[in-house]
Amino acid sequence: MKFIYIFALLLVFLATFISAGRDFYKILNLPKSATLNQIKKAYRKLAKELHPDKNKDDPQAQERFQDLGAAYETLSDADKRKIYDKSGEEGLKQQGGGDSSHDPFSRFVVEEKVLEIEVESGVSDGYEISFHAEGEPHIEGEPGDLKFTIRIQKHPYFERKNNDLYTNLTITLQDALNGFNVSFPHLDGHKVTINREKITWPGARIKKKGEGLPQHDQNNIIGDLYVTIDVDFPKGELSDEQREAIRTLLHQESKHRLYNGL
Repeated sequence: MKFIYIFALLLVFLATFISAGRDFYKILNLPKSATLNQIKKAYRKLAKELHPDKNKDDPQAQERFQDLGAAYETLSDADKRKIYDKSGEEGLKQQGGGDSSHDPFSRFVVEEKVLEIEVESGVSDGYEISFHAEGEPHIEGEPGDLKFTIRIQKHPYFERKNNDLYTNLTITLQDALNGFNVSFPHLDGHKVTINREKITWPGARIKKKGEGLPQHDQNNIIGDLYVTIDVDFPKGELSDEQREAIRTLLHQESKHRLYNGL
């Protein structure tokens, strides 16, 4: 008779354990006396820590996150919490509380949305584009904003400083002495032409007005393009005849001047 009594007690205990379901207070690391504000605060903290996207190597991450959502959904609702405190998760289901495994956070993190970003001309590196209320959801109030920061890749030919552009052009010694005409493509594909009919020295900087970038907030204000000239001198040795021909052609006296160019 005593054995039957103990066995019956075990069955009652097991049934009670099964019907109780998950311990939502333990999931939130809170006592049963926790206030609504404490429940919300704990959920916000744990939702960030346990989110599956931050725990991709943990196969249990999704299940723990769903448990967290179920705990918050139940304990943040006064009526559901009252039923849960009295009868546990199974009692909540029997009272029509629905599937408490529902994740109240899922409607924010699971759905996908395509956002179109329009990058206006003249924006600078570090410029921010904001989408109102498209950021991380809040339990109270509207979600935060989603912000994109513009990072400008280094261009192989042009360097930007404010609204001005800078580049270097290498010409031959012959072009440096006789003049030259050269065209090259700009960022948008149109041709920029430099025409020189006079001697161009190494390091000379040619300014092309209005060939820079537009100012972001005032597109009618456009910067300039500065082209620094490099002269490619002939390689190898000159013959005596060539040296004499150059002296005769240039007809210059050898003059050397020492100065501080810094």
